[in-house]
Amino acid sequence: MATTIVALDATEGYASLTTLTQTQINAMVESIEAYVNASMRLNLVQLAKDTFTDSYAFNDPPDGIQTVTTPLISAAAFLSEDETITGDWTHTGKLALEDTVSSTSTFSSSGQDATKVYDAGAQTIGDASLTVLTFGTESYDRTAMHSTSTNTNRLTIPSGAAGLYAVTGQVTFVADATGYRSIALYKDGSKIAESKEFDPHATEQTTLRIVEHDNVSALSYYELKVYQSSGGDLDTVLGATSTYFSALRIW
Repeated sequence: MATTIVALDATEGYASLTTLTQTQINAMVESIEAYVNASMRLNLVQLAKDTFTDSYAFNDPPDGIQTVTTPLISAAAFLSEDETITGDWTHTGKLALEDTVSSTSTFSSSGQDATKVYDAGAQTIGDASLTVLTFGTESYDRTAMHSTSTNTNRLTIPSGAAGLYAVTGQVTFVADATGYRSIALYKDGSKIAESKEFDPHATEQTTLRIVEHDNVSALSYYELKVYQSSGGDLDTVLGATSTYFSALRIW
């Protein structure tokens, strides 16, 4: 909408030392009140717009015309409680919330910490030997949690990205019915979760998966270690859907 702001003019042309009647005083007060309500409010809108870097030009060019592209309730909803915000909002920095956030839609972030890695080749796991899996290929790695050249066995929480993560690891062994299989998730060198299979199949591949929700500090790292007791070497099955490692920041 476009609104013309009229300059405040409280001069009524009364002679010096003229005694004003109550009616005249009331009229002047009402004029000032009307000006404040109709015009000074736009200056408050401008402050809100400046804070949120929204599009609003106060007298620019200086023609007395102001254009407000969004209502005040949307631009400064944080000043009041129980307000409904409409439209698209973009936050480029950290957003701190002290109370519950509810939504009938979804939240998304292209910068959310997440990675999924796998190996393009099978790995040979020695008999009765706890072995760290390595991963040379990335399905995606949004915030550099993994390296394909250094410590390829690790998923490392980036600096400043501490939080609650869903960490998933899966290994698939070729078919062999002897012994048992296990997969374990380690954080900073200590085991935090494990899964075992004591009845592997003679003609079907054996898949073990582990999922852990973990509150983790920045720069901590995760590893997957596997074990098999078939009596000889046993290969993993390659591919992004067979043997992989992933981490997703939930909050």
